[in-house]
Amino acid sequence: MNVYDFDKTICKDDTEEDFFRYALWHYPSNFLHLFYFAKANILYHHKKISETEWRHRLYLVLKPIKDIDQVVLKFWKKRKKKILSWYKKQQKPDDVIISATPRFLLEPMLIALNIKHYILSEFDVKARQFIGPINVEGEKLRRFKKLYPNAVIDNFYTDSLRDTPLLLAAKNAFLVNKKYQVIPWNNKN
Repeated sequence: MNVYDFDKTICKDDTEEDFFRYALWHYPSNFLHLFYFAKANILYHHKKISETEWRHRLYLVLKPIKDIDQVVLKFWKKRKKKILSWYKKQQKPDDVIISATPRFLLEPMLIALNIKHYILSEFDVKARQFIGPINVEGEKLRRFKKLYPNAVIDNFYTDSLRDTPLLLAAKNAFLVNKKYQVIPWNNKN
């Protein structure tokens, strides 16, 4: 079984960052909250608020959106071309995508790509908050083992060492660099 991170791994750029910019430009009332967003970024990067709190604050961009499902579909129409060709060439029916990106935002693209297995962060769009822990770091491995208790990860691909628990759990591990090149990883790197 092959397991992949999504953002900056099989997809160029970061989905949440792109969606944040998309929501700013398509819903100009969000510009009224720029100071709030900037302050959230500063607080997070200075470790004054948690990653969960930071993301909750950024998802204020959802407030003016009436039909989030339609907006997400429009967002992906332009963004679909960001799926990297190396992944398309090796995609298999049993691939598992594991990402911190919320389900409401990523699931439409995964369905369009005919990816049937994925583990994503759960997010309540109306309340604009995550349900349970964000799917990052050790949480990814915990959720994977819960859903696939006897599965062997043949190959794991990610752009981030935050995914070290999954890198260590895989038979073969790969890092995707900033040029989107796939490089073998081992724990001696």
